[in-house]
Amino acid sequence: MIWFLVQSPTKCAEYLVGQTNKFLIATKEKIADLTDETFESEKSAIRTIIAEKDPNLAAAARRVFGLEVTTHRYQFERQQKELELLETITKDEFKAYFHQMFFSADSARLDLMLTAKTHKDQQAE
Repeated sequence: MIWFLVQSPTKCAEYLVGQTNKFLIATKEKIADLTDETFESEKSAIRTIIAEKDPNLAAAARRVFGLEVTTHRYQFERQQKELELLETITKDEFKAYFHQMFFSADSARLDLMLTAKTHKDQQAE
């Protein structure tokens, strides 16, 4: 599951949904034109983020208790498993996954829009 939380103090919910749709379409076009070199560069950046060591004990505790214990997943080797999985992902698999998640007839989408009274006049009737 992938989810976005988009909020604005100045724009109505319909505008934000429209901008999210524009973002997804623009991203789809970028992914369609993705070169092998760019894909490997992005993987390298993600590898660096995942492999980053906890800077202190408090951060390690937040990671373990906040991610593993409170979610009842208990995957204490998550960092290493994610690094191993990252190495197996191909550009074609990534493209297919993106399409399946956001543009396939088989994917489901739920837009939940909450509108503040101050933005009510911006909403379409």
